[in-house]
Amino acid sequence: LAITAAKLGARKVVAIDIDQEALRVARRNIRLNNVSKKVAVSAKPLDKIKGKFFIIFANIIAEELTKIASQLKDRLMDNGFLILSGILQERSHEVETAYKGLGFKLFKTYSKGEWVCLIFH
Repeated sequence: LAITAAKLGARKVVAIDIDQEALRVARRNIRLNNVSKKVAVSAKPLDKIKGKFFIIFANIIAEELTKIASQLKDRLMDNGFLILSGILQERSHEVETAYKGLGFKLFKTYSKGEWVCLIFH
């Protein structure tokens, strides 16, 4: 996701993961795709990441998405977009309710098989 964002014109991208192997692979792929100047990789917890972002992508399970909802809201610029994926169909209502409860407006929903992507504004 970070590489695609950089290739599509994002000036600054921060990719976060807690898995060291995922971070190693991400760094390698970032170099191979020549976006090292645009993409930073971090293992920092979300609450330690500074700044606000116009678009935030989060591709993790529903339970984790609901846990970090407030932190994501704090990192999103006003009028920004929050793209949540990795959500099983059966858990999408739970995630939608949590984010709407924080004042997010559901912009678009995509489904493919058992997976759902929610875009909030």
